[in-house]
Amino acid sequence: MKILVAVVHNNEEDIPAHRVVEELRKIEAGIHHFDVSDQQLDDSVDLLTLARFAINQYRIERRWREYRQRSSVLKDIASAKDTLLWMMRLGVSRKHYLKAKTIRQIEIAVNQKHVDAWEKFKQSAFDFLLVMESDATWVHSQSSRLARTIASLTLDTPLYLNIGGGFDPQALEIERLIAQREGEGGEVVLTFSKPVTNTACAYILNRPMVQILLDSALDASTRAWRQLGIDWRVNGLFLHINGTGVNVTCTSFYPPLLDHGSMIGMVESWHPDRKGFS
Repeated sequence: MKILVAVVHNNEEDIPAHRVVEELRKIEAGIHHFDVSDQQLDDSVDLLTLARFAINQYRIERRWREYRQRSSVLKDIASAKDTLLWMMRLGVSRKHYLKAKTIRQIEIAVNQKHVDAWEKFKQSAFDFLLVMESDATWVHSQSSRLARTIASLTLDTPLYLNIGGGFDPQALEIERLIAQREGEGGEVVLTFSKPVTNTACAYILNRPMVQILLDSALDASTRAWRQLGIDWRVNGLFLHINGTGVNVTCTSFYPPLLDHGSMIGMVESWHPDRKGFS
């Protein structure tokens, strides 16, 4: 079994994810890792770019509600109203415009770094890819569970494992997509009928899944989602993949096998609207 670890960050020297790599090497032989840290901000982001982003965000949220079986006319109207108000603020508040521009530049850069990690893995000889953002944090109490999870990895079907936590399924309203619930007491593994994610903090892919994600990312119908945050882009790719009829094994672990540092207060999120969240 060959596992490659990609650490996505912004040229930071001391980050929790690097400690995770060190700890992983203690429980699993053959761990190799690389950093994806070069963050190029897109200077072409302007008012038109932000307006297009708002429209694309509205569209994907609408499709996401349908995907989760949560769509309604009232929700669509409320979302459209919020989008319109956000776009109007761009023209009347320079502070809002500058903040929105900075967020979009960073989201686009982070988005691309995840795709770069997939591309580098594709060119390697490894079977599985663990992608971690800088705030992925080691959980000593979950080390044996993580080791068992790694040992159970398979290449049989496209595989997406969310091991970095995120929000509760009920908060995301994805409980209708839960196909199987395994475990008892405080350790539960959820398998979903359709692929979903609620965080890009830490996830494991196998080689078939990486190829499908890259193919979907290059599809003309998904190009507009490059402007979205990575969580939204991955879910957008899942919308596209599900539409092709490809079956994906998608699971989430509760409690997470790795902590999401910015959600538990160990690391401060770069996002000005998500202090304490990521």
